[in-house]
Amino acid sequence: MGSINKGLAGFTQMSKTISFASLFSGIGGADLGLRSAGLEHAWGLEYDAPLAELYTNNIGRCFVQNILDANPIKFDKVDWLHASTVCKAFSPANANKGERQLDLDCAQKTADFIKVLEPRWVSIENVEVALSLRAG
Repeated sequence: MGSINKGLAGFTQMSKTISFASLFSGIGGADLGLRSAGLEHAWGLEYDAPLAELYTNNIGRCFVQNILDANPIKFDKVDWLHASTVCKAFSPANANKGERQLDLDCAQKTADFIKVLEPRWVSIENVEVALSLRAG
């Protein structure tokens, strides 16, 4: 954690505040970390309305929409885009682990957001586990 904090320290010393947004926002755990590091929240995207309500109460603006139906062009550009992609298929508690079409579709949509929004930084959770499942 220390190396991450050292890396983020430089961000807060920049003259322009760094904006961030998140996909698959949930209740905003990653967003709280980014905000506490001095970054400025722009928006979140979460399909589950009760989770989005918690996010809104704790973090700020959150769009309630399925990412597969979302048009990236309609979202404000940000410096940092974070995605906490669907992870049910990768959970150690899931006896039926494996990649599903939903996982592929969400990954493609995340790539679409990155291409359209052109953030300076991108962070994506669960990548290592997803790749390990693909490897066999």
